[in-house]
Amino acid sequence: MTKPPLLFYYGDRLISNWTQPIVAYLRTSLERFSAPALVHVTSQSESYRDDRWESYEAVGLAGIGKEDEIELPSNTRIVGLTFSNIPDSLAGRLDRLKVFRGDTGWSRSVAECAINLTLNCLRQSAFHHAHLATGGTDGWNFYGGQLSDRIDVVSGELAGKRVGILGVGKIGGHAGVLARAFGAEVRGFDPYKDDAYFERLGIERTTLEDMTKWAQIIIVCATPTESAIKILSAELIQSMAKGNMIVIVSRASVTDFAEIRKRVLAGELVLGVDVYDVEPLRLDDPLRNRWNVVHFPHIAGRTFDSGKRFIDLCAEGFRRYFAGEDVPQIIRPGDLPHEPPGWLCE
Repeated sequence: MTKPPLLFYYGDRLISNWTQPIVAYLRTSLERFSAPALVHVTSQSESYRDDRWESYEAVGLAGIGKEDEIELPSNTRIVGLTFSNIPDSLAGRLDRLKVFRGDTGWSRSVAECAINLTLNCLRQSAFHHAHLATGGTDGWNFYGGQLSDRIDVVSGELAGKRVGILGVGKIGGHAGVLARAFGAEVRGFDPYKDDAYFERLGIERTTLEDMTKWAQIIIVCATPTESAIKILSAELIQSMAKGNMIVIVSRASVTDFAEIRKRVLAGELVLGVDVYDVEPLRLDDPLRNRWNVVHFPHIAGRTFDSGKRFIDLCAEGFRRYFAGEDVPQIIRPGDLPHEPPGWLCE
C-alpha cells in the first residue's frame, strides 16, 4: 500500500519552546507517510514554495505563529496544527479547508500540575522548602508540636476535600479523576458536556453558582473562548467561603482576576497559580512572597511527554484523514479562542 505524501512546516519556536530533540521525534513520527517534506520556517527564509509540493493535499504546521506567511500548495485540503497558531494567511480559509488541532496533548501534564499546585497549597510545601533551603532556623516551630497545617484556611489532606472543576474537558476531566483518586469529593461544571460524560468520569454535575458555594477548592480548567471570559465572575468569587482555594491552570482571563487578587491580598483565599493576568509576573507584584500563594511560571503543559503526544495526535489526525475516517478536533471559525497571539504555543 502506497504511503500518502505529507508536507510539514515547523518554525523556530518549536525548537525554542521544546528543544531540538522534538524535531527528531517529529521526523520519526512522519515516517508512516511517503517522502514527507519537513520544512524549517525561519525569519530569514525567503520562500516556502516548491513546485514539487503542489500536489500535496495534507499540510502540518508545528511551532508556526500568526505572523508567519505560510503559502499552501494549491491542492491543499487539510491542515493539522500542533504547537501552532492559525497563521493570519490561513484564517480566512477555514471555511474552505479542514483544519484540525493536534494540540490537546498537554491535558495530562496540565491536570497533574493542577493537582501539584493543590497539594502544595494544602501542605505549604513550597514555603517549607524555601524556608529550610534559605537557612531558616525555625522550620520545626509549628502551631502545635509538628502540626504543619494552617488552621485558618483549607489545608491538610486532599482526601475528603470538596473539589470543584470549572471546565470538565480533557484537562478538567483528568484533574477530576486524579482528585477522586486522592479521595476528594468532586463536582464539575461544563455546559458543553452531557450527563453520560460526567458519569464516565465519576464527577457529579452541578451549576457554576452551586459549585462555587459548595467547593473548598476550585480548579479552573476552562478554555478561554469568548463566552468563557470572566466566567468565574467577581460575584462568584465573592461567594466563596473565607479560607477556600482557587487553582488556575488554563487562563487567567476566564476569571475576574482582579477580584481574586483582592481576596488573596486580604488573606481570604489561597491561590495556586500557573497563569496570570500579566505575564511575566512583575518583580514587584504583591502576589509574590505571600504565604497564601503558590506560583508556577506558566509551565503546566510544558513537558517533553506532552510535546511527543502533540505530535502523535497530529500524525494520527492525518492517518485518519487518508484512511477516510473522521478527523477529531476540526476547527471552525467560531471555535477560535478569545486570546492574544501566542495562546496555542505557550
